[in-house]
Amino acid sequence: MKNNIKKNAFISALFATAFLPVSAFAATTDFASFLGVLNDIFAKAIPLIIGFAVIVFFWGVVKFVRAADQPEQRAEGRKFMVYGIVSIFVLFSFWGLVNLIISTVLGTVDVSSPTIPQVK
Repeated sequence: MKNNIKKNAFISALFATAFLPVSAFAATTDFASFLGVLNDIFAKAIPLIIGFAVIVFFWGVVKFVRAADQPEQRAEGRKFMVYGIVSIFVLFSFWGLVNLIISTVLGTVDVSSPTIPQVK
């Protein structure tokens, strides 16, 4: 339990450190510019988190397939697949909600979908 808490604290600190320069240079003077900075932060963070959710899903698929004759391991693989799918859905919903709020408050703003990481 303590290792889990330490790991979660480390990951949270890593994300906070990664996005600290964005918030430090974001001299917001009004609510609209604050929402713009918030959108920039989410535009950078969401593709990373979606990528992690996809990896979790495929890890569940691998566990599910490899444990074809072990019901306990199959259940664990199914659990990872469900977590991955739910995470992807929640993240895309959150991204859409943030962009809806920003476009409502700021008017017509060029709202583009998050960039999908690609291997070149």
